[in-house]
Amino acid sequence: MADDSTFTGSDLDNTPAHYRQLRSLVHAIAISVIILTGTVFIFIYREVVLIRRQTSELVGASPGYDRTNTLRLIEGLRVKLGNYSKDHPDFVPIYTRYFGTNAPPVATPNGPTPIPTNATTTNSKAKK
Repeated sequence: MADDSTFTGSDLDNTPAHYRQLRSLVHAIAISVIILTGTVFIFIYREVVLIRRQTSELVGASPGYDRTNTLRLIEGLRVKLGNYSKDHPDFVPIYTRYFGTNAPPVATPNGPTPIPTNATTTNSKAKK
């Protein structure tokens, strides 16, 4: 039958050197993992505190934007960017992406909208 003896401190002197070295290496790794876990916890805690502070500042500042002439300033920016896009055609895709392609209508037509004459029709049979 196998010997069910447990490893005690007095047996430490009788163990081979490589087991003692392995045991000290495992202890060093465990201590390193504990230190790393504590460091990551402190980093995440500081980030949470920073996010809470920034959120409270943002919530406190948002009523100020409603009281100012924000809509007038945004419309002025849109007009300036529209003028810039007329002079710089490479900016047009960016302007279109953020401000859309539909300009406000100049005048509403009195009658029905005519069908464009340059519209192409689709044909199910290809010409050979």
